[in-house]
Amino acid sequence: MQYRTTKTKKGIRYDVVGSYKDPLTGKRKRATVSYYKDSPRLRKQAERDLEDKIYQLVSETEVGYNPRNIVTFGELKDSYIKAWELGVKPKTVEREKLILSRVNELLKDDYLLEKITPFLIKNILTDYVQRYDPMPSSLGHVRSTMNKIFAHGVEYGIIKYSPMGSVKVVASPEKKAVAYKNREKKFLDNHELQAAFELLRKRENPNYYDLAIFLAFSGLRIGEVSALFEEDFDGKLIDVSKSLQYHDLRVDDYYIDSTKTEASVRELQLPQIAIDALNRAIVRSHKFDKFMIEHPAPSFRKSKSIFRTKIGTPITSKNFRMLLNRVEKELLETCEEKYGFKWTKHLTPHGFRHDNSTMMQDAGLPLKEVSGRLGHRHTETTMIYSHRTRKSQQKAVDALNQIAASEFQVSEIKSWTTKYTDAIYQIIKDNQDTKQVELSLDEFRDGLGLKQSYPARYISGNILPKIKLDLKEEFEGFKIETLRKKRNQVIGYQLSWK
Repeated sequence: MQYRTTKTKKGIRYDVVGSYKDPLTGKRKRATVSYYKDSPRLRKQAERDLEDKIYQLVSETEVGYNPRNIVTFGELKDSYIKAWELGVKPKTVEREKLILSRVNELLKDDYLLEKITPFLIKNILTDYVQRYDPMPSSLGHVRSTMNKIFAHGVEYGIIKYSPMGSVKVVASPEKKAVAYKNREKKFLDNHELQAAFELLRKRENPNYYDLAIFLAFSGLRIGEVSALFEEDFDGKLIDVSKSLQYHDLRVDDYYIDSTKTEASVRELQLPQIAIDALNRAIVRSHKFDKFMIEHPAPSFRKSKSIFRTKIGTPITSKNFRMLLNRVEKELLETCEEKYGFKWTKHLTPHGFRHDNSTMMQDAGLPLKEVSGRLGHRHTETTMIYSHRTRKSQQKAVDALNQIAASEFQVSEIKSWTTKYTDAIYQIIKDNQDTKQVELSLDEFRDGLGLKQSYPARYISGNILPKIKLDLKEEFEGFKIETLRKKRNQVIGYQLSWK
């Protein structure tokens, strides 16, 4: 060791300097520990700190290239995280570290790898189940993370075999039953999906209806769909390479990020029913962009997303979930009367993705193709020496097209900017030759399905401009004129066309 002193703004700095050989290069390097008060005690402490620092530097370097130097569970865990986190998003890393904190309740970082046996793992997991009585999903997450850590060790020659291989520990029967019921509630049978579509079709913003259809027949995550732009679609294929980040953010702070994992980046062929839904949403986007220019408003937002809210912002999981909650409430109250069966399921944006998976598996498609279309990372890794071909994708598309044609009656909605346009369109069609129709305010409200208390000023400000925008392209010379009495009171509307 060498000792030196240096004058600094803080006073005299005392350095203890040592040298060591870099395990990778063989070259000599230096390490230094400093202190600012000269005393035998502090000098001895600095010498001990320097020895620890050199040991740490050498160990970290050796661990980086020599698997024999990874001897504890903590070192193996850190090696796994360092390799794994490069291919996933920060939020996914955060969630995994939460799981790792649970794992560390079972396996301490200082446990020697050579002492971790299947018998030890089984006893630890059994104790965990008895102590916490976890749901199967929680236990599954812990097992999955432990599996991945030990698999990493086997892959890189750190350990010869994984102690997880033969271990079987399950949650309590009560928790399994609860988990099964919760899981089943998220999966919709085709007749249940049809009922949900029907109610979504009646909502004011038709984009939610087409979004549900697209999610169910594409299998995309809602964040991936929110980040889908027109340029990502060539008429048959979509390029899935990004995701919208919106959690805990204001609308103006939304941003485009990478997909959940590397395996989520994919090129996807679409069945016709999803293509039609996407095309309708694209037409609406064009109309809204034009409407926003002609009728500017402080609440309007410009976005490249295909599926948008009434003010132009991308539809997010939060937006969609709120609407689905209202649809579910209506189904609980009216489903048996309207559709002949009792509603027992739970509607979520992610549930449509599960429905897509179920459709493909029920159609007999290989698991590799299903997981590839869904962008699942783990199955993609296990299939690393094979790939999905356009031919195999076409099988999935054919299967989804057949399911859509045989089991669903999806009513097409024209690409209106508002659902109310459809009612006016039908009135004009029924009176095509007259070239003119007058409706009282009450008749107009009834025709649009509005409450009699719905203010005329809202009709004029919110609904009429969108109807005009939609129908002037359908009927030459289309106009809506407001009929008024004395004192400017609205009494009805006159529709005219050539």
